[in-house]
Amino acid sequence: MTSKTKIVVMSEEELEALIKRTIQETLAGQANFQHRWLTVNEACEYLKISRWTLDNRTRTGQIPSYKFEKLVRYLASDLDEALLQNKTGIRSSKTTRK
Repeated sequence: MTSKTKIVVMSEEELEALIKRTIQETLAGQANFQHRWLTVNEACEYLKISRWTLDNRTRTGQIPSYKFEKLVRYLASDLDEALLQNKTGIRSSKTTRK
């Protein structure tokens, strides 16, 4: 059995579009590649905090954010993780007061 090698000539734009389409199709086929992206206002509502608090915690690195051109977005899973890292009310036996 012989294999044939093809050489395809296409523009840079066509190649870029082909790569993007292939990535999108591949990711769409993966059921567990689903993220819930939130806008700034949605993140504030989700966390029940003010815009100022969200901006402050984002600036200090307590809450991760993602920037797409001029838009800032938050992953709901990152917000959940940030909340869980700051849980209170549970003390280990070493920190219990006597």
